[in-house]
Amino acid sequence: MQQRVALARCLINDPDLILMDEPLGALDALTREKMQSLVLKIWKETGKTIILITHSVEEALLLGERAYVMAPRPGRIHKEYKLPFASLGLKEDLREIKNNKEFVTKREEILSMIWDMEEEIMGKEN
Repeated sequence: MQQRVALARCLINDPDLILMDEPLGALDALTREKMQSLVLKIWKETGKTIILITHSVEEALLLGERAYVMAPRPGRIHKEYKLPFASLGLKEDLREIKNNKEFVTKREEILSMIWDMEEEIMGKEN
């Protein structure tokens, strides 16, 4: 409920841009899915730019038109993705999109990229 209230408080001011920093991180799975749908609905109905910062690769793919993978130390954009999934989420069930072959392929590509960057920083275990 706190996340919904925070979003409502933001929208009451009618901003051109909405910045959401880890807004769904502390939610249970069911509430998280409902809030993901709500974010997509708000995006569609208002046409507002929403910048979503998240550690969840799946959530970034699902809710973003663009996703940026950040590289650590020094922080920089490592790769940009242009994505179709948010638009699909306006018409299709989000759970079906998560099982979409292209979605799964992108998720695994990004997770592998992040894994490799982490190993580079931390050193590979032998």
